[in-house]
Amino acid sequence: MNRKGEVFTVTIVVIIIAFFLAWLINLGYRECNSNDDCGSGYYCDVGHTCNQIPVLEKEIVIQNQFLWPSIILGVAIVAAAVILRHKRNDKKEAHEKPKIRGETPDEPYVRTNF
Repeated sequence: MNRKGEVFTVTIVVIIIAFFLAWLINLGYRECNSNDDCGSGYYCDVGHTCNQIPVLEKEIVIQNQFLWPSIILGVAIVAAAVILRHKRNDKKEAHEKPKIRGETPDEPYVRTNF
């Protein structure tokens, strides 16, 4: 009975030592643990290897000038409003009700039933 207990304990200790040695070997194969371990212009990535920091190229930004198109659009909107207003005024003048005799131009058009 005593020997079986020792075999179990020895097996657990051997497994723990094997995991510890595997962890030490893994640490030994790492190229870096932090960015300080790498040289200047390099960084340490997730795989613990040093990689060169990529240099982003400057992108050319094209700025469009929308001043003249916006002026043309604004003039077109104003012109459309003026045209519609004149058309509406012409329709009102054509459909005016006849005035009652004796009414002055300053008085409003009022029709009474008396």
